[in-house]
Amino acid sequence: MSDIILLCGRMFDGVSETLSGPMEILVEKNRITRVARSVERPAGAEVIDLSDRTVSPGFIDTHVHLTMDASNLARQTLESSASKALKGMSLAREYMRYGFTTLRDLGSADPDWPTIDLRNAINAGIVQGRGSSLRLTLLVRVRVMAIYAASTTPAGHCRFPALPMTRHR
Repeated sequence: MSDIILLCGRMFDGVSETLSGPMEILVEKNRITRVARSVERPAGAEVIDLSDRTVSPGFIDTHVHLTMDASNLARQTLESSASKALKGMSLAREYMRYGFTTLRDLGSADPDWPTIDLRNAINAGIVQGRGSSLRLTLLVRVRVMAIYAASTTPAGHCRFPALPMTRHR
């Protein structure tokens, strides 16, 4: 992928209480390398004009279940793990379209761990965690942090009496 320059009308940086702008963002090899009022423009860089838009960092959702549909658990138990992983890929892309670039998946009710396979496939570049309908989503990849076993607070909704609680230091 070639270098990209984003021309931003306004920018929310997650630190300041006010929007800044106009700003420019230099993206080299899928990484943001510089943010300033004006950035160096490498030869051949693609320029994307977002001067009428407000740009912000990617959002993080810390509680998702990409491969588990709680409204259809009974029917879902009959589906293959591959089917669940493919549905999870579709959900990951949908999150991306809404601006989420990092997802923490808290587990599924499947002993074959389709969320782990989905995360590994995205990280290895086997499947793309990038949206195809939004131009900006081509710049970043959805990062999925998958938990091997359900994670919860003491007495949380994933607390199963048959499973021992382990205290972490």
